[in-house]
Amino acid sequence: MTPSQERIAELRALLAQWNETGLSEQQEARLQQIVADESEAPRVYLETMFFYDHLRWFYAHKNDVKSSSRSSPLVTLFGMLNSTAEWGATTFSRGVNSPVLAALLIAGLVLTLMVIWLLPAPSPPVRSSVPSGEYAAQVTRMQDCLWAPGSNALKQGDDVPKDQPLQLTSGLLEITVSTGAQISLEGPCHFQMKSAAEGNLQRGRLLARVDAKSARGLTISTPYSQVVDFGTEFGIVVETDGMTEVHVLQGLVKVDYFKPRGKVLKGGILQRGQAQRFAVDNPVPISIPANQVAFQAMQSFSAFNPLERWQACRDRLSRDPDLVAYYPFEQDKSKPDKLVNISPVGDLLNGDIVKAKWAQGRFPGKQALYFLGPGSGNYVEVPQEQLFDFTGPFSVLVWFRFQDFPQNNADLIDNTDLISKGLSSWRIVRSFAEKEGVLTFNTNRRAQPTKDEYLIAKTRIEGERWHCVVAVCDSVAPTIKKRIYVDGALENSHEIPGTLNQNNLAVLIGDRQKGAKRTHSGWIDEVAVFRRALSAEEIAQCFREGNPYETPESSGQEPAQQRQPQGPSEKESPPKLIDS
Repeated sequence: MTPSQERIAELRALLAQWNETGLSEQQEARLQQIVADESEAPRVYLETMFFYDHLRWFYAHKNDVKSSSRSSPLVTLFGMLNSTAEWGATTFSRGVNSPVLAALLIAGLVLTLMVIWLLPAPSPPVRSSVPSGEYAAQVTRMQDCLWAPGSNALKQGDDVPKDQPLQLTSGLLEITVSTGAQISLEGPCHFQMKSAAEGNLQRGRLLARVDAKSARGLTISTPYSQVVDFGTEFGIVVETDGMTEVHVLQGLVKVDYFKPRGKVLKGGILQRGQAQRFAVDNPVPISIPANQVAFQAMQSFSAFNPLERWQACRDRLSRDPDLVAYYPFEQDKSKPDKLVNISPVGDLLNGDIVKAKWAQGRFPGKQALYFLGPGSGNYVEVPQEQLFDFTGPFSVLVWFRFQDFPQNNADLIDNTDLISKGLSSWRIVRSFAEKEGVLTFNTNRRAQPTKDEYLIAKTRIEGERWHCVVAVCDSVAPTIKKRIYVDGALENSHEIPGTLNQNNLAVLIGDRQKGAKRTHSGWIDEVAVFRRALSAEEIAQCFREGNPYETPESSGQEPAQQRQPQGPSEKESPPKLIDS
């Protein structure tokens, strides 16, 4: 075997490992070096990535395949094979080192079809804050956005429906696709997501970053080109006359160009540092150096990652010596019915998930639990209740989003519990009895509460945004001193004589154990309980580091307290409740 063949074999092994288990930094550097040095490497890279991406596509669409294959498996098989026909034709026609790959592809397709055929019917889809089939992405960042007249002006945190045009006159906008890909747009531009795997840029400037494996294969089309990504960062510029530039800042992309009458011009593979310009009146694309400066504004704009900021906050909180329980709502696939606790207490406080469903959290890539509301019997039960019978100061932090119901479902609107140690100790409640739609921090001095023990926040909480509530008890005897914060700001405080009552009831997240069922309606994606009183500075820091909307100054968004509901069109339909 020649040195070149040895390097190609090494490349295939690295690509296989990358797709199956991931690579170390040194291995990634070696892979990039081989791709840059070996003339055959880009073809091998492209073939291998197509192979794995097709298998992932089949697995992701197994439900669609099953529904059609029940009546005609052969039709389904030929339909799937047809989706790889163009790639297969170009690969096999070369006659270079493709028999093994061809055998692997055919074996993979047959095996995939057999697995799909034998798999049991999937469970009903879990409701998420981004409903499947309706939305392709979420607005995760904005800066000085001016929307074109007549266009639908989205706000930070809004879901982006499939096929909805995003038309900016000026400003910067970032959307995060459900697969994990991030797309930044600079106005003036006209862009739309056709699906989670495909977007269309009619005019303007775009920067795409595809780090997650699940996002590879992202395709961006323009009036006269199509760019397919294979784990990279690339930019596209489309002028009003159709002139198109494709710049590769990291990794590789495959580019094809189209003449106005439909003729396809193969642009080939572009690697890091390469770029091409294509004009409608030119017969072929022109190679140019990649211009990273042209995309600097979008790179700087998108450098900040709110998920990474929150993860740093999570790691800091998990080391707090006064932390009793901490649930970051990160699903452990080996314990699907457990809410994992990462405080120093460890697995002893893992919660039991009862009927609540995993869904998307407040950041793309973060998870939450969705609770169906009153009467559904959805909750998380936390063991070792005696650890939450506090004889000294304590604090409780919850990140949540409410599911609001239309006016004609007012009978479903009632007090609901975010977290509770029964009715006779302490709980955080969304109250409609005391004041419509506000949060209260309730503590009891005896078996039954009285209204003077309810600490009522001022802000009316709407269902369209994520919020953070922190309840602080500075003293439990001989007086009970309490504070309540919403989104990092102090809302109310009071002091009443007496001693905090204790009970033998379990702590429930999303409901309360004793008395009328008051299941939370919506999402929860973080809960922390401390055996000390958090300071105002600590609470503000937790909110700042976990805020999915950043700050009003940096995002151009109004503070949560000042934002008004936009009318019935923004309200979500109530979920179908499950009999308890």
